[in-house]
Amino acid sequence: MHHHPRTDATGPSDDDAVSHSVVSQTPEDILAYWTQERMAESEPREIRLPEPEAEAEPEEN
Repeated sequence: MHHHPRTDATGPSDDDAVSHSVVSQTPEDILAYWTQERMAESEPREIRLPEPEAEAEPEEN
């Protein structure tokens, strides 16, 4: 899978906000790797969400 930079009107992509990895194993290899024992001993990956942006107050009409 190739990463293509965003070229739409919203501007360049923020590569720090997205992670990806190239997988060389087949789906069968991945399923075979995740045995019951490995699943039981695994720890969830830390998910770091971006800081929320301050929202502007709505204008009164």
